[in-house]
Amino acid sequence: MSADMHPADIGYRSSRWGRRATPPVPLTTLGGLPGHLVETSGTRESDALGCPTDFSVYTSAFRLDREKLVLTIGADRGVA
Repeated sequence: MSADMHPADIGYRSSRWGRRATPPVPLTTLGGLPGHLVETSGTRESDALGCPTDFSVYTSAFRLDREKLVLTIGADRGVA
């Protein structure tokens, strides 16, 4: 493995997933905490009948003084 390849990226590239990400969008919580939101969505080939093939991952990042808070929500889309 080359030094510039991250194991998560290798795992992603070896899967049958397609993805696209939105540019970061400014976000402010009701409490006034500024941050950014990115939606990554895409499709994957499903091996099992009835499993969803569309997904979205919503990632929000906030800076808290010298700390950072990252929240991630994964969602299957197209589920009946």
